[in-house]
Amino acid sequence: MRCQNKSALILVLFLTSLFFFSSCGIPRIITLDDDILLSKEDGILGDSVVAEITVADGSIGKLSELFSSSDEGPSLKLFYVLSSLTSGPVTNLEEHSASYNLNTVPSNFSSAYIPTSNNGIPWSPPNNTEGPALYIYTDSHESPGKVSRTRPEQGGMIDQPEGILVGTFAQSPTKTDGPGGYYFGTSPDMDLLIEPAHYDKTLRVTLEREPFTPTDEAYPVKHTNSFLIKTTIEVVEDSSSETVYFADYRRFPFPFPDSENWSSDDFASQYIDVEDAYFYHNLREDYPTSKTLYVHVYGAIYAGVGNFTNIYWSPMEYLGYIQL
Repeated sequence: MRCQNKSALILVLFLTSLFFFSSCGIPRIITLDDDILLSKEDGILGDSVVAEITVADGSIGKLSELFSSSDEGPSLKLFYVLSSLTSGPVTNLEEHSASYNLNTVPSNFSSAYIPTSNNGIPWSPPNNTEGPALYIYTDSHESPGKVSRTRPEQGGMIDQPEGILVGTFAQSPTKTDGPGGYYFGTSPDMDLLIEPAHYDKTLRVTLEREPFTPTDEAYPVKHTNSFLIKTTIEVVEDSSSETVYFADYRRFPFPFPDSENWSSDDFASQYIDVEDAYFYHNLREDYPTSKTLYVHVYGAIYAGVGNFTNIYWSPMEYLGYIQL
């Protein structure tokens, strides 16, 4: 009798645990590193950035099973950094140049957004008007290269400004300078949703300058030549394309400067405010000498909604720069 009771107890415990895992769901951790390929293509140096996205042979079935409805899917997320140099440190004016080198952005992104293997943290704008992605700074103990997904408190940063602000693009289907004209794409539709119809095709994404003269009174530098980033998304095999216009992470009222026509004071009016002074101070100081600015573009593949339980980020790729 005791044996029968023990067996019955084991059976009950087994059935209970089976019900528990069925109702709560067994974690399914995915990686798309070998399935969706983001690569830098040859653009016109300084004028355009070109990237291609392809799905690896044999991965279509896997993606179709993971993303089974129209409101799911992997997507491309783009990021940028403003710099006065084409490579190396962000500006010539930084004491800890190794800590604020453009090539450190991908590894800092990984440490901030992928804290454990294949289980990341989703990006989402903290509010409706501002969409930064990453802050790299020197803390009040003079330790350079600190990384934060949210803006550090002013007292937590060293008095001498230096650092990198990694921004995200705000987008609009039309060129506009009106309030609310730009928005941030969120999961799963970031900057480009990779739909099932794209799985057997090549997506080519081209970013280039687009002249723009804001007239709205809310712009700090109005009636002055500026740039938006014109983004052309082409489905190569279909010869079809669409255009999206990118502004910077403040969404409104911040287009990108035309460095040939902007003064150092113009740059300060646009970027040196209470929040951004720490990260853009050295660019402003470098501006009279360099008279050049570049927007460096980075990209990563994201997946967070589908038949799996983790948040996936691919390694961040450096895609190139555009001279402003």
